[in-house]
Amino acid sequence: MDFSLLSEKKFSEMCNQLIKAEYPNSKPVEGSGGDEGVDSFIGDFDDIIKVFQYKFFLKPIRNPQQNQIKQSLSTVKEKHDLFEWTLVLPRNFTPREIRLFSQLQRDNSK
Repeated sequence: MDFSLLSEKKFSEMCNQLIKAEYPNSKPVEGSGGDEGVDSFIGDFDDIIKVFQYKFFLKPIRNPQQNQIKQSLSTVKEKHDLFEWTLVLPRNFTPREIRLFSQLQRDNSK
């Protein structure tokens, strides 16, 4: 799919629909006033089981995007007793990004 044809809002709506199809109890979060690092979740908002964070990054991830991802994860960990966090991006990863996300996972494993 050519995600560049979608707006960020349409991408988020599509993610919400796909996650809802897989997890009927999931709930989207309206983030215009700040979403606390949560775009969709399963559980109660103050007792979240699983978080989905969407980032509409169409191009390879560089330092600014990497910092934004890390900040989102840090925010959700500060605000919620997090069990599982899933980052949703509209693209396949480069080998460099695979290593980056593997390291991020290792750094944040319980």
